Amino acid sequence: MYLKAIRAYGFKSFADKLNIEFDKNITAIVGPNGSGKSNIVDAVKWVLGEQSVKSLRASDSMTDVIFSGSKTRDPLKRASVTLVFDNTDHYLQCEFDEVEIKRTVYNTGENEYYINNAKVRLKDITNLFLDTSANSDSFNIISQGSVQNIIDSKPEARRSIFENAAGVLKYKKRKEESLRKLDKTNTNINTVSLLIDEISETIKPLEEQSKIAKEYLEVKGQLEHLEVSLAAIEINDINIELEENQKRIASIEQEILSLTSSNSTDAANLELLKTNLLKIEDEINKLSDERLRIADELTNGLSQKKIMLERQKYEIDEKVVENSLIELKEKESTLNKNISLRQIDLDKCLKEKDDLKSKIDELDNSYLNKKVLKSNQTNDLNVLNKKIIEVTNEISSLEYNINNDIKVPTSVKSVLNRHIEGIYDRIGRIYEVDDKYLNAVDIALGASSNFIVCENDESAKRGIFYLKNANLGRATFFPLSVIKSRYLDIDTEKILENESGFVDIASNLVSCDKKFRSIIENQLGNVIVVDNIDSLNKIGKKINYRYRIVSLDGEILHSGGSITGGSNKSKESISYDKQRLTNLTLSKKEYLNSYTKLEESISQLDKDILMIEDEKINYNQELVILNEKYNAIENDLKSYNNSLAEIQNEISGLDAIGNNALENEIMKIVDLCNDLENKQNIIDKQIDEAKIKRSSLSDEIAKEELNEKQERSLINEKEKEKLSLESNIGKLEIKLENNLALLSDKYNISYDVAKNEYVLDISLNAARKQLLDCRKKMYAFGDVNTGAVKEYDRLKTRYDFLLEQKEDLEKSCQSLLEMINEMDEIMKSKFKDSFEKINIEFGNTFKTLFKGGKGYLKLTNPDDLLNTGVDVIAQPPGKNLNSIALLSGGEKTLTAIALLFAILNVKTVPFCIFDEVEAALDERNVDTFGEYLKSKKDKSQFILITHKKKTMEFADSLYGITMQESGVSKIVSVKLED
Repeated sequence: MYLKAIRAYGFKSFADKLNIEFDKNITAIVGPNGSGKSNIVDAVKWVLGEQSVKSLRASDSMTDVIFSGSKTRDPLKRASVTLVFDNTDHYLQCEFDEVEIKRTVYNTGENEYYINNAKVRLKDITNLFLDTSANSDSFNIISQGSVQNIIDSKPEARRSIFENAAGVLKYKKRKEESLRKLDKTNTNINTVSLLIDEISETIKPLEEQSKIAKEYLEVKGQLEHLEVSLAAIEINDINIELEENQKRIASIEQEILSLTSSNSTDAANLELLKTNLLKIEDEINKLSDERLRIADELTNGLSQKKIMLERQKYEIDEKVVENSLIELKEKESTLNKNISLRQIDLDKCLKEKDDLKSKIDELDNSYLNKKVLKSNQTNDLNVLNKKIIEVTNEISSLEYNINNDIKVPTSVKSVLNRHIEGIYDRIGRIYEVDDKYLNAVDIALGASSNFIVCENDESAKRGIFYLKNANLGRATFFPLSVIKSRYLDIDTEKILENESGFVDIASNLVSCDKKFRSIIENQLGNVIVVDNIDSLNKIGKKINYRYRIVSLDGEILHSGGSITGGSNKSKESISYDKQRLTNLTLSKKEYLNSYTKLEESISQLDKDILMIEDEKINYNQELVILNEKYNAIENDLKSYNNSLAEIQNEISGLDAIGNNALENEIMKIVDLCNDLENKQNIIDKQIDEAKIKRSSLSDEIAKEELNEKQERSLINEKEKEKLSLESNIGKLEIKLENNLALLSDKYNISYDVAKNEYVLDISLNAARKQLLDCRKKMYAFGDVNTGAVKEYDRLKTRYDFLLEQKEDLEKSCQSLLEMINEMDEIMKSKFKDSFEKINIEFGNTFKTLFKGGKGYLKLTNPDDLLNTGVDVIAQPPGKNLNSIALLSGGEKTLTAIALLFAILNVKTVPFCIFDEVEAALDERNVDTFGEYLKSKKDKSQFILITHKKKTMEFADSLYGITMQESGVSKIVSVKLED
């Protein structure tokens, strides 16, 4: 292998493209100082991977090697150097016969490396030239002024030359890699050990938790099976009982309808019978009054008849008659006066009676009205009682749903019930909204109503960590520290201001704590609420479908234009339940107030009825007294009238005596009495017949009243039974809903699945007993980390894996140590062998170059071949020096050259580049150097940078470097053979 060509562009002073072709012979590159010839050496070292800016004679960074410009040239943006090697002997471990190595640097600082135009890493180039004595640090490339460093450097630094010559660099590099691997492996072992120790501390309590959790899960499984199977059985039983109750209610309603219809008919008949009875009573009263009148007339007639018959027995003279008439007239006048007075008393008493009867009639009307009002209010009370039962049942159901978060996902419910620090509540429970906007707001929020509001990221992490460990599912968290408000843009707000149908922005329709305002505005701040679907479409077009729009009926127009609508599902939300519960609570309160007022009213009615009854009794007693008084006055009047009639008859008789008309009067009175007796007999017969009818009607009325009472009592019993059944149905429906909620919300299964897949293999009593036992056990467990089972299995698997990994790493450490020891032995052997050969050759080359004298090498620490330095002992002819530091500059240079040639005699080197290594030699020693160099040109390719003419004489080819243009190097080639 040899260096075939160097091509450069933009590297240091080579602003133009540079192309230097080499052959296997000696090539000299010459030129005046400052012409840039040493840049050739820098270019070769740079391509082979030199990373030291100082070694390349640059100042700050690698971009300093790019041509920086001159008075006539602009700076370039990149520098590129290519080395071409002839590799026909495959000295480089590469399949190519010609290998082209290229490096480019850009003014951005980026470096690129290529092998045969394929982009590679610097490491690939370094590995290719490793132990080939052709790398950037190799002894075969000597930069300007550094030849004496070989002699002046410390023994430990000088060692690298011998390592390079011994070919142990690849072993050294492998050892370094192995040491790094060993160090990394030890670090990994320490890390794994720490992890093992850490897991050991965790896994023991976790193992106990896992056992408890397994027991807990087993009991929980039993509890689930028992709860689900018993719930399925109870649902089935409830459905059967509900069906039976509903059938019974339907039957009762039919019976009540039939009884009510019959009772209405009976009531109508009763009223008719009572009307007929009143008519008969009235007829009897009239007949009795008529009979009394006829009896009075008959009595008067018989009395007159008796008087007239008495008068016929004696004769009265005129004087007696006249005196009798005067006496009778006086008596008649007195009686008329008494009758007038008593008539006044009778009229007064009659008026009092009429007034009292009017009061009694008013009381009767009031009594009847209050009775009817009480009946109506009692019916209203029954209706209210039924409503209160229904509302109470629904309130119980809603309270159960809300308190147990029936409609909330299990994951969300679990986090909220856990009382984790920084967790507040669901979005659906942080605001309040008016009923008329509830539907729109619920629809707008949708599933986000169950998003969890929390303080910050950390509180959200705690909630997620809890859900993961407990395997309870997923939830969405809204940290107050992160979530920001969202609003409509100004243009949209201006459009909405003048739009009919626009209600408001959704966030404005709800109220909440000010710290939650950003959450509400994030979810509802850019949601528009309108009155109906027509406004929805109209406003959507005007704002170009930029925002969501929700109608009060629940239709939603999404941003983009899609519309969602249909049956209202908002009644399934918790917020609806809360609003419904509030409304029902208010309704129940109103019902209870109304119920209390009705009860008070009915109680007052009962008091009023009792008071009326008492007052009526008092009035009736007064009426009895007035009747007695009236009857007494009437009897007095009757007595006075009878006496008056008798006196008037006597007066008439006395008048008749004078007129001889007595006989005729007697006959008239007899005929009148006979006629009155006949009428009296007829009326008596009529009265008897009417009394018979009255008795019959009274019996019939009593029978009808008893029948009506029994029917009303039966209806009341049926109503009570129906009310009881309805109340029972309400309770059953709550039980049914609770059981269905238990299946769907707690266990996420349907009734059909529960009925078919969860079957009891024990009796119901035994199952209920087991269920109680399971609940007691669950309560006794307290807080259980159910995630401990999976976590323990995960940690146990990881623990076992880490133990295996630690064992593998320890084996790797052992293997690496063995490998390092093996490489150490190889390096010791190679270094020792190479050192001994170089030492022999150095003695020979030293004598040759110095024409005598003595030179040899010495190890500073022969017992430590891996770290020992190398001392150079040089004693030129005629001198006995104790230290090479005492050598002159030329002697040091020649000694270094002797050492280089000694190494070249031992180690095959494909090419050597020497930059003015002979600069300190005199003409004679340069000639010696040139002769020795020429003798070795068949073994290696030599490229010399020199300005000594004597050295040039030994070159087969010359390249001249000039700087005709300031700051720009040019090359001129000369073939000396030609």
